[in-house]
Amino acid sequence: MVKKVELVQIIAEALYSLGFKKTGAHLEEESVIPLQSSVVNLFIQQILDGEWDDSVATLHKIGLIDETIIRLSSFVILEQKFFALLDGEKVMDRCFEDKED
Repeated sequence: MVKKVELVQIIAEALYSLGFKKTGAHLEEESVIPLQSSVVNLFIQQILDGEWDDSVATLHKIGLIDETIIRLSSFVILEQKFFALLDGEKVMDRCFEDKED
């Protein structure tokens, strides 16, 4: 037997994956059952905004049990931060900023 919360989350996830963002959001709002926790939503937003250091800190608050997943995820996030800095050609500026602090 499927619980109501699980059913709503499955339907919402399906709606989002099919591109029905407004309908998925409306289902979450009307049912008062979020697809993801507020911490996960914060983490996703931080990643989308390029807030790399904050996203690593939030990753540790999500409640993942496997420490290997946390370490690998942190590595990927910090790797993305490095690539973003390279893309902005600010690598040397950031190196000198850190030494001045």
